[in-house]
Amino acid sequence: MGIMDSITSIFKKGGEPKRELSQEEKASLGELLDKAGAEGRKYILYKQEDTNVGKLWRIVLCKSLGAKLPKGTFGGLVKSEKNLSQDGKCWIEQDVMVYDDAVVEDDACASGVAVIREKARVCGKASIVGASKSEFGNTQVGGKNSTQISIGEIRINGNNVIVNNSNSNSNVIVVGNGNVVSNGNGNTVINGVSVGEATPLTVCGRAVVKDNAVIRDFATVKGDAVVSKKVVVADNATVSGESKIEGDIVIIGGNSTVDNATVRGSVHIYDNATVSNATVEGSVRIADNATVKDDAHVFEQALVKDNATVKGDAVVHGHAVVKDNATVKGNAEVADNAVVEDNATIKENARILGTAKIGGNTVIKKSSTIVDSEIN
Repeated sequence: MGIMDSITSIFKKGGEPKRELSQEEKASLGELLDKAGAEGRKYILYKQEDTNVGKLWRIVLCKSLGAKLPKGTFGGLVKSEKNLSQDGKCWIEQDVMVYDDAVVEDDACASGVAVIREKARVCGKASIVGASKSEFGNTQVGGKNSTQISIGEIRINGNNVIVNNSNSNSNVIVVGNGNVVSNGNGNTVINGVSVGEATPLTVCGRAVVKDNAVIRDFATVKGDAVVSKKVVVADNATVSGESKIEGDIVIIGGNSTVDNATVRGSVHIYDNATVSNATVEGSVRIADNATVKDDAHVFEQALVKDNATVKGDAVVHGHAVVKDNATVKGNAEVADNAVVEDNATIKENARILGTAKIGGNTVIKKSSTIVDSEIN
């Protein structure tokens, strides 16, 4: 039985009475509301209800908070007045429970089916909407210009901070079923980001996701990774370590992995590609089973695909293509419109430039420079 299914008082799930209040009960409630309102209180603790976390108080508004929340509106359940501030316009609707040391304050609101517990703090202009059973523990949700929305069966725990204090009105959206925003010991920060679409994505560790970034599908952002601007992390992709991902359009999808890497510009990383301890920027494409790692630098409009590997301080740029089972490593450079393909290896400071094409089992090394030639 879920938490919200265990209410056994005179109220149905949703806070509506199982029966009409008697005239005597209505009169008594009206007197309580008038008295509390005259004392400057926003709501009263009306009746206790049994839940599987113990007895919680059903709250009722003593004064209007707008056309949709008139005086006498039944709200959610709290352990005590410490859980919902009497100041501001903050409110929790009928299927919301707030207990432990959790606090809803300022102009924040929570609706749908949500559980806010432990040391969670929902503040600023935050808005939580739980469409199933959303749980928030040891989490701060809020900010001076923030709109935070949680839709679906979401569990947010650890020492997370979901906040937008920027001067823009960007949205923080956490949506989906079974999403986990959690870190254990670190601090996850989500700022102005769209997260998820009804799938079990994960944002964890000390990860930071901000601006207009989108995390969706089964994607994972973890460790100390920072994902920002117009970045999309989708499918089964993973961003981890101390990766810094930003740009106008950066798409990381498929089963690709980005670890301890810097990615910026209009980069696409997809399929089963891996970028690790490397820098990728510009309009680069890393696809298929390609690997870029170990301080390699791929930039401008370069393409690395198939089972190709670029590693060990190698540089690939311009419109260069590295494909098939080719390897570029050891401070080598492939630039301009050059192509390295088949099982070719470029290493030891070698340079492949112009329209050169290197293929077959060729090995170019020891500071050799090949320009506009074809070698197989």
